[in-house]
Amino acid sequence: MIKTLRNFLIVSGFYGIYHAAFSFVALFWRKAVVYDRVFSGQIGHVMMWISFQFPFWLFCIIAGYCIPYVIESTRKYTWAIVLGGIFTIYNLLFTGVHYAEAPQLFDLTTGFINIIASLILCPLGVYLHCKLKPDKPEPGASQDPGGSLA
Repeated sequence: MIKTLRNFLIVSGFYGIYHAAFSFVALFWRKAVVYDRVFSGQIGHVMMWISFQFPFWLFCIIAGYCIPYVIESTRKYTWAIVLGGIFTIYNLLFTGVHYAEAPQLFDLTTGFINIIASLILCPLGVYLHCKLKPDKPEPGASQDPGGSLA
């Protein structure tokens, strides 16, 4: 029970790190790339959406990548999904959008993707961690290159 609570607090800490520190990086990114720019046409809508969401997506992948380093559990993917769930709950509760006219299909689709993106990207970070980390030798295997008599 204590280990589960510890892991939950660590995962919640990633959420706090995003809002306390990384959101400022996202703000500077959005100020430099998105704000005061004109994006026109459907391609412009897509580019603006990608440019605006990119810092959050990057943080989800980085946080998922870091989870195996700090979580004391064999269920790394489960804890990544918990982190994604925390971000999803935040998106559902605190990022409402009010439209002056009926939203288009693009707006509805990107809104849905924004809600579930963290549920996909946090486990993707754990997957990248598992694929990119070097394999450890098995315990008890001899690493001495001069130990062989043959």
